[in-house]
Amino acid sequence: MGHGKTKRVSDEPLMAYVALGANLGDAAATLSDAAAEIAGWSPGLAIGSSLWRTVPVDCPPGSPPFLNAALGLRPKPVTTPESLLDNLLALESKLGRTRSGLANAPRVIDLDLIAFGT
Repeated sequence: MGHGKTKRVSDEPLMAYVALGANLGDAAATLSDAAAEIAGWSPGLAIGSSLWRTVPVDCPPGSPPFLNAALGLRPKPVTTPESLLDNLLALESKLGRTRSGLANAPRVIDLDLIAFGT
């Protein structure tokens, strides 16, 4: 089976879930800014979790704890997983994320698309 563009096969409302994390700078403010921007991409209700402080796992020694949250949103009907992921990567850059090449390095923002569908 080829890997072409994703096409919808249902009229059910879409839901997307995004994991947010940060462990550099003012993580709470960065997560708030990211969540507000992502929620603005939703024509309907967006729901967010509380903030959670977590111990870094498989990160370089001395990495600070992460602040994490999750956000659920209803994307616009024309949104695909690929386009949402592109928007998340662009938002990471806008908020100051640079990729060092070091696996699990500390970061000012990390946005992961964890689920997309009906």
